Amino acid sequence: MYTCLFATKGFDLREVIRSDASNEVIAKAIIEVWNNRKDRYSDERTEETVKNRERIEMSYIGG
Repeated sequence: MYTCLFATKGFDLREVIRSDASNEVIAKAIIEVWNNRKDRYSDERTEETVKNRERIEMSYIGG
C-alpha cells in the first residue's frame, strides 16, 4: 500500500490479509499505516520540496 503517489516506499499488507485476520483487524492495520504516514506531499507541495524528490512510476503502484 502506498500512501502517496509520490511515495518512494510502500507498506506490505499481505501478511495481515493472508493471516485469516478479520476485516476489523485488516482495517485497523490500514488505518494505522495511514495515520502514521510521513509522506504528505500535498500538504508540503512547494517547488523546493519536490525538486530533489525520488519518484516511483504510477504503473508500478497500479495507476
